[in-house]
Amino acid sequence: MSQYPDFDLKADDAQDANVGKLLEVNTDGKWQVATTGTSRFEFAGVMDDNGHKLIMISVLPEAKTVA
Repeated sequence: MSQYPDFDLKADDAQDANVGKLLEVNTDGKWQVATTGTSRFEFAGVMDDNGHKLIMISVLPEAKTVA
């Protein structure tokens, strides 16, 4: 599982309701919930690391199609 500062994820997408949804990188270089296509990256939640919010991203063994 990888961890990134929360500003690397589109602000509206850093919510518990999106845990388990597939992610993609937008043209601005930020992660966002994928809307089409396939992805191997899954949003695994937000964690607090000593006052710093980090997003957690799981890398799946195989790509899944966005539902």
